[in-house]
Amino acid sequence: MNDKATDHYNITLHEIEQGTSIQELRDILQSYQDAELYEECQGIHLAIEIISFNYLTQIAQEGKKQKIKTRWKRK
Repeated sequence: MNDKATDHYNITLHEIEQGTSIQELRDILQSYQDAELYEECQGIHLAIEIISFNYLTQIAQEGKKQKIKTRWKRK
């Protein structure tokens, strides 16, 4: 990644920490795509994908714990 992409990656992570939603970030990404600022898009897109993956992984792990607890309660 080049400097512009890295900067926008870090900015996007900061925005997520501040409570910006994934949908809002996707809207921002779309505006950068419309302006054909592809290096910036690269950083924003990567941050969104990593955060989304981590969130889905967390949900899956919590779901597995719930299933185990549910099975134990049934027996």
